[in-house]
Amino acid sequence: FSTVEAARRFGIPAERVFNCQTQADAATASFVREALRSAADDPLWFVCAGPMTTAHRYLAAVRAADAGRLRFIHCVSHSAANGRHDPQHTW
Repeated sequence: FSTVEAARRFGIPAERVFNCQTQADAATASFVREALRSAADDPLWFVCAGPMTTAHRYLAAVRAADAGRLRFIHCVSHSAANGRHDPQHTW
């Protein structure tokens, strides 16, 4: 519940918080919506924490929707371990 509690404390509506494993489609759609709003003067900062499979899914969905938006997404890793969980989807 820590993510939900953090969202509450920062004033983020609960309906904008997703479990990327059990709500994969909704989480992906939400990420794509935000990515399509990104621009050079308002980039999307994406903190990649954990196996990169989910990050790759999101970025592939953005590429399919509007590949040009990828240049406005800044990915940040919290750990070198991100590249070791899934050999198919590395940092």
